[in-house]
Amino acid sequence: MSSATSRTGCIRMSANDVLSTKVHFEEWSNVRAAALEANGVNKFEYFCVDQFLKAYPIADEDILAGITGGPNDGGVDAIFFFANRKVVNDETQISSDTTLRVNLAIFQVKENQGFGPNEINKLYFFTDDLLNLTIPAATFHEKYNQRLLDIMDTFKTKFPKVGPHAQVFIDYYYISKVDEETLNPTAQEAVDKVIAKAREHLSAATVTFHPIGAPKLWAQIQQRPPKSRPLQFTELMETPEGRVGLVKLRDFFNFLLDENGELFERIFDSNVRGFQQETPVNLSIRETLTEPSEAEFWLLNNGITVLASTVNTAGFKNVRIEDPQIVNGLQTSREVFAYYHALATIPESDNRRVLVRVIQTTNSAVREGIVRATNNQNKMQPAALRATDPIHGHIETLFRSSGLYYDRRPGHHKDEGRPIDKIVSIVGLLQTMVAIVLQKPQDAYGAPGRYIREDDDYLSVFGENVHTVPLFLNCIKIQRKVDDFLAESGVERGHRQRVRFYIAMYATCVALKQSRPTKEKILELDIAQVTNKIINDSYKRVWKTYNKFGGDNLTAKGPKILQSLQRGLRRRFPDSESN
Repeated sequence: MSSATSRTGCIRMSANDVLSTKVHFEEWSNVRAAALEANGVNKFEYFCVDQFLKAYPIADEDILAGITGGPNDGGVDAIFFFANRKVVNDETQISSDTTLRVNLAIFQVKENQGFGPNEINKLYFFTDDLLNLTIPAATFHEKYNQRLLDIMDTFKTKFPKVGPHAQVFIDYYYISKVDEETLNPTAQEAVDKVIAKAREHLSAATVTFHPIGAPKLWAQIQQRPPKSRPLQFTELMETPEGRVGLVKLRDFFNFLLDENGELFERIFDSNVRGFQQETPVNLSIRETLTEPSEAEFWLLNNGITVLASTVNTAGFKNVRIEDPQIVNGLQTSREVFAYYHALATIPESDNRRVLVRVIQTTNSAVREGIVRATNNQNKMQPAALRATDPIHGHIETLFRSSGLYYDRRPGHHKDEGRPIDKIVSIVGLLQTMVAIVLQKPQDAYGAPGRYIREDDDYLSVFGENVHTVPLFLNCIKIQRKVDDFLAESGVERGHRQRVRFYIAMYATCVALKQSRPTKEKILELDIAQVTNKIINDSYKRVWKTYNKFGGDNLTAKGPKILQSLQRGLRRRFPDSESN
């Protein structure tokens, strides 16, 4: 790929590079993002964020939640708060003992202008408002839009719980299509002020400002997370099911690294989440790493189980693993990573080994059986294995027949290039069921995680034989019809998120002429009966009630909206509860 160097030393793009960037964006827009703008989201902003967050295990719904561009955005088109490289939201549990790293990524995206100091100065004022943790986000309700205020509130609430030993990184991305990547003196002065303001509030943070012009954008587009990874064994046994053997810890550490030298989070199976840092098992693993004994590491610790679509021999005792997923040994893997990552250099004399099983399978039933059977080293909370329940396989099959992709492994369909509006997450489906079937829209918005963590709550949605599978499809269709209406209504995205579940619940009740419809009635409901007229009426009633009780985040999470709506429904359909 050719490029030229200007007199200022800046790498400039060739005409072919510019054309390739344009073609790639247009293809992405047509295949993945056709419905974004109808939802009030700028395609180019989403595209840029997606490109520069490749290193994080982030799903489409997380990206959508972080997009803030529009009126009153304070110069911030998107913002993301990560703890241990996972997106932080209202329900994220942050512990000072287990939070080792915090990342704050702030995006400003411009299609047709360069790096102007006026735009950068907006980030200066936003940085002061965000990082001054003593001032509540609600203070700025007239200055910033609701989506941005909600993210600011999450950061101000959660960040103080981070321990003093966590590494903090703040990255500003100013992305433009212009064919330049240098800042003029005035713009550089504005950048220096932004960085100084961030360090004024968080003195230990590593703060970086990234001016991204067309050359760096094209370079980022070309980066692809590797689908295959090599692994060198010291002892190896080949079987029809895969490979089993011993791997040096330092070689396994390299297997865990991404292209930036950080932990490659995508390698960890999404069904088994969470790093239980202070359990006895983890402390024991850590002790065997820091205080080597006469017994070998692999004799003192359970091994690693890796699932792969294919496993190929790549040389003497060396294999190449396609789409590897660590489904057992997550705790061991993270302890190994943390230990070697902290070393200035890894001694050549360190020949300790770990037992690794690489199992080749594309059969989802076999895969899920292995996940459940092998996760016994630390007692796994049932919530960690929810996505392996048979109900989710049945939902996936039915959804696919209707042109939808059920994201049992978060980010999987995103990586496969599926259209954003056709992907349904487990949490997204759960929220819809909680709102429409259980008639608890306040939980759907404010506490969906409870329905993953708590057994009784989880079983009320996904329990065996509790709901027929077609009911899930009917509910998601109702919710999407409501979402399409809201996208055209002009309601700010932050408010939309707060009222969408209430509207779906209310519209279902009106369509069925029942204040508390049964799941059987909801299953029988023809989606065509949920007309735009009904949705519009439901929206007006919900919107009026939402604003009556405060029109803010706490209102949407509280009981008052639902109580008022239910009273109104009982008046409208007084005989329905006996049906």
